[in-house]
Amino acid sequence: VGAAAQHRGVAVANRVQQRLRALRMRQTARSPRREAAYEAGYDEAGSGTGMDHGKDAAFGEMTEAEIESAIEALDQLEVVIGRDDRVRVTATSQIPWRRICHLSIRARDNQMFLGTGFFIGPRTVMTAGHCVFLNAHGGWAREILVTPGRNADQRPFPAVRSTSFRSVRGWTQGRRRNFDYGAIILPPTSRPNVGAFGFGVFPDANLLQARVNLAGYPGDKPAGTMWYHGLKTKAVDPRVITYEIDTAGGQSGSPVWINKGGIRTVVGIHTNGSSRGNSATRIVRPVFDNMIAWRQEGR
Repeated sequence: VGAAAQHRGVAVANRVQQRLRALRMRQTARSPRREAAYEAGYDEAGSGTGMDHGKDAAFGEMTEAEIESAIEALDQLEVVIGRDDRVRVTATSQIPWRRICHLSIRARDNQMFLGTGFFIGPRTVMTAGHCVFLNAHGGWAREILVTPGRNADQRPFPAVRSTSFRSVRGWTQGRRRNFDYGAIILPPTSRPNVGAFGFGVFPDANLLQARVNLAGYPGDKPAGTMWYHGLKTKAVDPRVITYEIDTAGGQSGSPVWINKGGIRTVVGIHTNGSSRGNSATRIVRPVFDNMIAWRQEGR
């Protein structure tokens, strides 16, 4: 990314952060009933109505270069902070990397985007809300190709196409950053058998003392390669975890996890950021409850 583009990205990110702070201040005045309505699960629009199943060969019609170059506003606010400290993961067939997925996203308007997801159950892949519901591109994605543990041209596990997605009204109707999370449900016949991440709700004090880890598929690196970085948490808000882990477009939906005693537990879903810190949608009780319900759907 050129210096001018980086400068524009930082300027946009700063304006977005100011907007988010204003929104958070207004959120304190919302009633519990209104908040519950935003958190309510909202399934994919009209399964069978508007879902074009006649385009199954569409991914084959695009070259790898075309798919990888399709990163746009979807993830443009994710940034590398200072020196790029990300490390490439090559043992992607091993735990936990095999549970992280490369996403090729076809929007409703047929534009292509990149993203990252992670398994929380046999057929349930968590990701960012803006990976399954693209507000500026027709709403629910037309289809998403999920490739577990992809390593450039190597695919140790079969890629699976899905047209079944989940998110919450806070994102699909409210477009609120704090509700930017969703899930992909794979078809019943598709069980990659890669295992799944655990996830949990942790108090502020625990998260502030923790080193958080993040791995995903950035679009500024060679196509389809996984990259990792981990650092101590920078800040914790009621709905957001902020860190200075380096990211780039394409890593939205990556798991943000802590590791204690060899037990990895996801505490957030990476979504966006700025030069002052990239951030994740924090797993709080309503998010946790939806994840449990979506995991059950993918049993």
